Amino acid sequence: MKLRDARPDLIATEPDTRWSIRRWFRPKSAGSPADDWRLIDAEAAPEEAERRSKLRTQLAAIDDEIAKLAQASAATDARTRLIAAHGEHLRACAELESENDRAAAETARLLERQAIEIEEFRRAFEIGATARPAFIVMRDRATSVAKNASQFWRTPEVQP
Repeated sequence: MKLRDARPDLIATEPDTRWSIRRWFRPKSAGSPADDWRLIDAEAAPEEAERRSKLRTQLAAIDDEIAKLAQASAATDARTRLIAAHGEHLRACAELESENDRAAAETARLLERQAIEIEEFRRAFEIGATARPAFIVMRDRATSVAKNASQFWRTPEVQP
């Protein structure tokens, strides 16, 4: 009878079934009498029952402490990830700054090279502009000399 009365709370609060024999054939998953220690242990071994009660209380306190530590650990992990992300952000900013500096230096170098090429072209154009009139004069003189010289050329005699 003590085993029957030591049913877990779930079964003890259920209304009695019509036939009491059904109570004996309930599945074990509904809770076995060995899991419920409140009635039997309190009568058979009150010291053990009290010690088990204290141990369960301590176990619940330890579970709470573990939950708090897990929460703190998660917060620490989040802070660690935040610090790592902040460091990565700073590294990316520094890399972007160095890339901007390199791009500015390359732009300055290209602008300087463009200025040099424009100056070289301007000088070459000036040289060409001063040399062209002399070339034209010499070309015209050579053409006129060739025309005048053709008067003195003899045509070859063709013998039949």
